[in-house]
Amino acid sequence: VESTIVDFESGRLGFAPGLESQPAGEVLARELEDFSLTVGRTGKIFYGAPEGLHDDGVIALTLANRARRKLYRSSCTSV
Repeated sequence: VESTIVDFESGRLGFAPGLESQPAGEVLARELEDFSLTVGRTGKIFYGAPEGLHDDGVIALTLANRARRKLYRSSCTSV
């Protein structure tokens, strides 16, 4: 999750032009806004949407970004 946040903030990851005005883009944007972290009593960090809301799109985006980063690293080292 942290790498996805870093990649959004650095501009390496973002919405395709016009996606936010599409239904799927609107859902993802809303999920990203709702997604949060909670620190437990022992200091463990929990990520997710608040109770009753969804975070499937955020998790899918995070997994896709992880794959993108892995492919990028392997393409840089295979030369």
